[in-house]
Amino acid sequence: MGTDSTDISPDSQDLTSGPFSVSLKVNRTNASLYRNYYIPRSSEQPGFSKQQLLCSFSIHKTEIPINFHNHLLQATTGQPDRYEQLMQRLKTRVLEPARQRQQEREQREQRARMQGWLNLALNQVQQAACCAYRDAHLGNPQIQQAVLQLLQETKPLLFPPNSVAAETKTVLNSSQAEQKLQQALQTLLQGYQQIQQMLSRTGGQFAPSYQFDPETVHRVQQLWFRHSDVIAACSRYKPLKRANHWSQMRDKVMGSSHVEPVEYLDDTSEHSLPGEDISLTDITEQAPE
Repeated sequence: MGTDSTDISPDSQDLTSGPFSVSLKVNRTNASLYRNYYIPRSSEQPGFSKQQLLCSFSIHKTEIPINFHNHLLQATTGQPDRYEQLMQRLKTRVLEPARQRQQEREQREQRARMQGWLNLALNQVQQAACCAYRDAHLGNPQIQQAVLQLLQETKPLLFPPNSVAAETKTVLNSSQAEQKLQQALQTLLQGYQQIQQMLSRTGGQFAPSYQFDPETVHRVQQLWFRHSDVIAACSRYKPLKRANHWSQMRDKVMGSSHVEPVEYLDDTSEHSLPGEDISLTDITEQAPE
């Protein structure tokens, strides 16, 4: 477990003070643990649910901080299945992506250093190869020993030609895959536009009271999750990640002749990425009414 401290709610209450459930949220910056409980009111006024932040930590951490883990253990006392479920989500949604990003970053940095070392060595060898009286110096036994040692040291750095060809093939395969991705995106965008036009207020194809077939309803529900999963998959790649305040880019991205925008009825369109937010629906225990 990591040792970095987490952000603890200043008014954090004793977790044993009453019935509650625990939920986990993962957004673009943090993983946060919440305590959810129900506050009853008088007979004349209904009660209400309340959520309290217990702690959080950055999604760039590769280990769960000790404070966060202790809160999670305390919040799931007597609920081993819930503990394992949340730990698994932290592993797959936070730790593994963070470790992968760290590994990729270290590989990029190491590659840059290796390139610098080899460029320096190549420059030195080139200077030796074109210096004055080169042939006279190469006849020196110590110089020849240095050249032989240089050759021996560089042999392990050479990949077999087949390996280099395989790497080139991988690059070509990625290019072909991107063409398929562009085709799939074009088909998807055309389908979205058609659906929007059919369901728009001005389309006139369905009355407000129209009763849709259960299969249509089911496919729309599948669309919720497919859309969420696609946006989450795109977010793994920096150029494809949705930018902050992305809705303000509509005219620039869609052009002046785009279809009239839909009025969003919730805040998931701008402030949270579908597929990234584990959200309040993770509450598994229902507080008493």
